[in-house]
Amino acid sequence: MKKLLVLALVAICSAAAFAQNPDALKQIKKAKSAGEAKAVIEANEGTMSAAENAQAYNKLTDLYMSEVTNAQALLQANELAKQMGQEPKETVDMEAFYGSLQGALEAALACDKYDMQPNDKDKVAPKFRKPNGDRLYGLRLYLINGAQDALDKEDDATACAYYTLYVETGKADLFSDQASAAQKASEDGIADMYIGQVAFAAARLQYNAGNIDAALKLTDVMIEDPKQTEDGLDLKTYFLEKQLSTKDDSLRCLDTYKELYAQYPTSESVFSHLATMYGNLGMIEEQNAAVDQFLQSNPTNFTAWALKGQIEMNDQNYDAALTDLMKALSCEEEETSRIALVNTYVGYCYSQIATQKEEYEQQVDALRAAVPYLEKARELDPDRRYNWAYYLYNCYYHIKGEADPATEELRNMLGL
Repeated sequence: MKKLLVLALVAICSAAAFAQNPDALKQIKKAKSAGEAKAVIEANEGTMSAAENAQAYNKLTDLYMSEVTNAQALLQANELAKQMGQEPKETVDMEAFYGSLQGALEAALACDKYDMQPNDKDKVAPKFRKPNGDRLYGLRLYLINGAQDALDKEDDATACAYYTLYVETGKADLFSDQASAAQKASEDGIADMYIGQVAFAAARLQYNAGNIDAALKLTDVMIEDPKQTEDGLDLKTYFLEKQLSTKDDSLRCLDTYKELYAQYPTSESVFSHLATMYGNLGMIEEQNAAVDQFLQSNPTNFTAWALKGQIEMNDQNYDAALTDLMKALSCEEEETSRIALVNTYVGYCYSQIATQKEEYEQQVDALRAAVPYLEKARELDPDRRYNWAYYLYNCYYHIKGEADPATEELRNMLGL
């Protein structure tokens, strides 16, 4: 009996897989507008076979494309009139144009999903992939314009949808032949020069909308773009850390960082987040090993030396910390805030060394050594993101005296 029930279940599943609804398909094929066809598809999609759904969505693509081509023709006519010094006879509703293009692309993707499913003979024989790919691939660029127009109107949701659709279609199997041809024709071997930048914009919008998983997928597209790889890794690690709330979250994030670091061992961003996560989890040996390993292949890396110095500083090994922090400052670094932070660390280390000296003159000498670094931090960090002001005030107090104008200025700044 059990065997018979299983066989019956298989028969039911097979019937569902090849269900047919020819009346619905006829109605869709007779539709005069995209809205009409879409309504019938949504009501009957579950009752139609894969072949019928492919035909239905192809018809919907045709209807949207009719709207797109009509708008394109009007745009060209208006441009010609403008060149001839004439006023356009009819304006183009660009919002409607972008919406029709979005509809055509989404319908074509749905058509391809069904078109690539095996038929009743268990064969895949796509009918619509190439024609839909050929007529739609080049039009994707309009989505970027549509997204920018939406942003100008502070419509982030629409901009996000257009940017995301541009990226998704750029990676879709539907357009694989067209993308391959574009790659071969490109001088730099890149099929789509915009996809990484658009993925960046889309990822930020998705993240702001609370769609973290979608944002993370978009960073993966950035990472695939050679020009956007490091920015993609930086954004991905940022998104990952924003999701952390428990130790288990941190451990899962650590595993992801390990995987990323194995793939991108030269990425400063991934290394920095990996080493920092080790420290946050109290895995100091692993943290030190990661820093030392990175420095072996990147001996002039500002971030690695700064992090190594910070670890020594946290362990109150101030002399060793100074050595590492000085090496960081000798490395090339463009971001002034990071340079300000390391200078603050150096000033702090000298201040702590001063407290360890027994003789007053030795204490003052250590504080004098701190002053130029703290003054550099002050120059680079006027908004006092870092706590250079307190340590500089302490130096001035002991070197210049309590009544000195420079000391008084800092005392007033600190509200002491």
